[in-house]
Amino acid sequence: MDGMKNQKVSLNQEKVIDTGKQIQKEKSVFDLNKSLSVPELTSEEKNNYLERMIARNKDKNLMLVLQKERQTPFGKWEKPEPGSEIPVHALPVARESKRARKEEASAIKQAKKVFIHADECTVREITALSNYFKTFKDGKAPEIKGNDEPYDPALTSYMNELLLFELSDKHLTDDYLADHMGEMLEYKRRLSEYKNLRQKYPKFFDSLSEEKIMLLEEKASVADDLAVLLNQHLRLHGLSVRVSDRGPEISIIRDQNRDRTQRNSKIEEYNKEHKNFYKKNILDLAMISAGQYTMTPAYRSENALSDISGKIAGNREELEKYAVQIDSALLEVKKALLVRDELISNQKKELDLYHALSAGEEKRFCENRIKANNARIRVATSHIDHYREYLMFASGNIQDMSEDAKEFLVSENKQDLVRMINRKLNASNMRQTTLDSAEGFVKEIKDGKSDVAESKQMQDFVMHMSNLLNFLGQKMPPLSFGKEAVDAGCIMAAALYNNAIKSIKTCLSDPITYKNNKDAEHQLKSTLELCSQESEFFRQRVFEYLDFLSSSEQKEKKGIVGLTWYDALSYERAVVLNLDEEDGVELEKLGDAASEVFKLTQQKDGKENTVFFRKAESTAVIENSEVVRAYKESLGNNEDLMEFFDALEIDAKKATYKDFVELFIKIWDANSMDAYKIFMEKGWESSKKIERLRPREAQYFGQQLKYFSRLIAQRNIGMNAGISPGRNLSDRNVATSRLSQLFGVPNIISDSRTCFVKNEDSLVKGNLMEEAKGTTYYKLAERCQDENIKVVYSKEAISQLFTMQMFDLICGQIDRHYNNFRVQTKEKDGKVVITGIIGIDNDMSFGRLKFKHLKDGKYAYTKKVSPEHLKGLPIQFINTIMNLKREVIDYVLGDIINKAESDALWDRITGLQDSIARLDDIKNTKEDRTGRWYFEGEDGDDTLRQLKQLAKMKEETSKATKQEEKLQNVSLFGPQFCSDEDMAELEQERRRELEKKKQK
Repeated sequence: MDGMKNQKVSLNQEKVIDTGKQIQKEKSVFDLNKSLSVPELTSEEKNNYLERMIARNKDKNLMLVLQKERQTPFGKWEKPEPGSEIPVHALPVARESKRARKEEASAIKQAKKVFIHADECTVREITALSNYFKTFKDGKAPEIKGNDEPYDPALTSYMNELLLFELSDKHLTDDYLADHMGEMLEYKRRLSEYKNLRQKYPKFFDSLSEEKIMLLEEKASVADDLAVLLNQHLRLHGLSVRVSDRGPEISIIRDQNRDRTQRNSKIEEYNKEHKNFYKKNILDLAMISAGQYTMTPAYRSENALSDISGKIAGNREELEKYAVQIDSALLEVKKALLVRDELISNQKKELDLYHALSAGEEKRFCENRIKANNARIRVATSHIDHYREYLMFASGNIQDMSEDAKEFLVSENKQDLVRMINRKLNASNMRQTTLDSAEGFVKEIKDGKSDVAESKQMQDFVMHMSNLLNFLGQKMPPLSFGKEAVDAGCIMAAALYNNAIKSIKTCLSDPITYKNNKDAEHQLKSTLELCSQESEFFRQRVFEYLDFLSSSEQKEKKGIVGLTWYDALSYERAVVLNLDEEDGVELEKLGDAASEVFKLTQQKDGKENTVFFRKAESTAVIENSEVVRAYKESLGNNEDLMEFFDALEIDAKKATYKDFVELFIKIWDANSMDAYKIFMEKGWESSKKIERLRPREAQYFGQQLKYFSRLIAQRNIGMNAGISPGRNLSDRNVATSRLSQLFGVPNIISDSRTCFVKNEDSLVKGNLMEEAKGTTYYKLAERCQDENIKVVYSKEAISQLFTMQMFDLICGQIDRHYNNFRVQTKEKDGKVVITGIIGIDNDMSFGRLKFKHLKDGKYAYTKKVSPEHLKGLPIQFINTIMNLKREVIDYVLGDIINKAESDALWDRITGLQDSIARLDDIKNTKEDRTGRWYFEGEDGDDTLRQLKQLAKMKEETSKATKQEEKLQNVSLFGPQFCSDEDMAELEQERRRELEKKKQK
């Protein structure tokens, strides 16, 4: 991996056997060879396709040429030249308003004071060139940069721009140059850059076809002559380009050509050069191109299709993932090839006619037809190349696409292709949507390719889903329309989602509709889940996406995809960490925990920065039968494995598969803790016996034990924390971090963000967590005992511990034991002072547990909601809780938790609000619970009130007779760190501080 040093492990190295992958049903592989033949198109279809290509071509001048089929004279310099072989020059004066004409006349009058022959061209070319030179940064022209690899996006755009621009005599008329002189000089500059770029990026240019290389070489040969002609034109209008340290500048030539005879002489010289340029470059190049097109086999239908299929066939996983889009792109390639074949056939006839004709009007018309036909072939070729580039990108052969290829697909209205580009390029902020999941499935049913019944239920499903999918692909109303217009779209979406959900439920209630087709059943269920989730938070995600666009650089990028409802749904708040581009990064996998965690350390500027990355995972959802089948297939009848089963107290020689099945069902179910303990104790104790097996079996069973213990841990998380099977776990760290910021207490939770890590050409989703400084409570207590040192709490740490206990209740966190927060300390006066607390490992939270389940503190590691705990909360934290609104919660966490989890979270918050409101001595400025909450007198100070509540808790628990009622079990406070003497000293110190403030 480029830029990586001391790498210990890859993010993609799996250290356990993924039974879920073993049993996954293999999908049908996309067959590239199923339809390489070119489809039959009628003449009308070909013509329509060609007209569509022309209409969507970016070059409007090319459209004009193709529509007229031949060039016509545009005017003159001085007097008409009947029978001229080329158009002569003149500029028709036409302005939009009297004011504009008056302003232009004034500008011409000023210019004539310097150059007597100044006209509209002089004035408008000054403006055009001034705007062009503004693009020169620090006086330098924009550099053409790329990577030396096939299909590099920047170089591909450069190449396509040159190939698509058909230089004709029309581009050298006053009419065109008056407003486009900057574009023509830029075109000339790019032509001149060709040789340098060819040497700098040999791999890119060597990968191009001979036809493209030939055309690029011919076009580049025009550069010098074109430069001469453009400079002559500027001088005729009294203009010159001067290059200084500040870059190029346009200026009027003083006191030149005042003599009319001298000017006419220069005009004649220019017309002569113009005719030579036309003959030497435009006409000759047109004939060479026409000859090349009709001779080369490079783009014949059969060759092109075979070439494309061969290049994209390597990555079968990508082909399966985007089979529908790839089919669509291949079909467009085939259509364009048919049109191109016919154009080439017509071009052969025109060339034969051209060589047979003698000079004259008819031959000139034939020349114009050949040039127009070249332009059509070039447009058709560009269509094929854009789709070819897309296919290379979709199949994983290239990492990005050129901007003109993306814009082309937008102009073609290929929304499904555009969405796929968006998803691949912006994986950092994209989530799976109904559109991604159901679009291909619905299309298969419509096309009769899916094995489902043609029932009324399925027809209703297709109709309602099609309506919803069409809506999601549509553009949102512009922001200028206001919030009401977006709200109207959200109301429409709610109705469409509701219809789709009803139709799916109807299909699922009648198994006949999918004919026991497990794939169809799975697709219906996953679509139902996505629809349900999206319908709940649709409006919130739409406005969140609009906020994101209005406050970021994405404004400039959104033109590629447009603002569609799909964009809003698929947007996900995430960052990207590209390890392939980072230097000095050490990647290390940590431990054998239930989740995969990686430590990323980077040495930079003499400092060591450490973060932790946890791969995204969900609670176990695999069915028992699938596990048993996978286990049965993996075991076989190997005699060397018997010792392993002896360790599990199973007579492997006599046992049947049924015995193994019963054991593992018990373990998997995790309801039988006895079976779980047997598995864990006997399984891990059997490590010595495992070592005596052959290396392959020893490694296998070591991995299997870890794998099953991991799945059991995940299953237990779901059972205990109220998190449904299949729901994400790792994102709950992000949810906890966001909520801590909303509550104004970010310092008590380790910061966590959704992140995509790019590593060895793969993109892995998970969470990026800041390193929590400090030590665990247990290690600090052990040090305290071993070194006989005194450890005391600071007032800040006491406040944080009170806050964390109730914050954990809000989050539904049931795993806040003494190893799941870090203790930060400092040495002072011979003591160790705990200065801060920070919580880590927050994934067992935001389940469906409600306030009634947690308020008594009997659930896992939760603490009782007592008056002492509540009064110990900082008053600012209390006010945040009491004034919180439901819509704020949905906005902050709507992309992570579902409706059931959000409902449970709000139930916990309202339960806590009611408990706080019932406290005897808390006051409120308003009767309706809004406004400011406060304590009176001495209790108004957070520190004094918290020390008072901690003293009460200590006094009550010191009288307790049961271990579960001790201080460490009813709170996060360690009794050995908060003696009466220490708390009295803290109280005195706080009173002195308050007295000093009062005196000031």
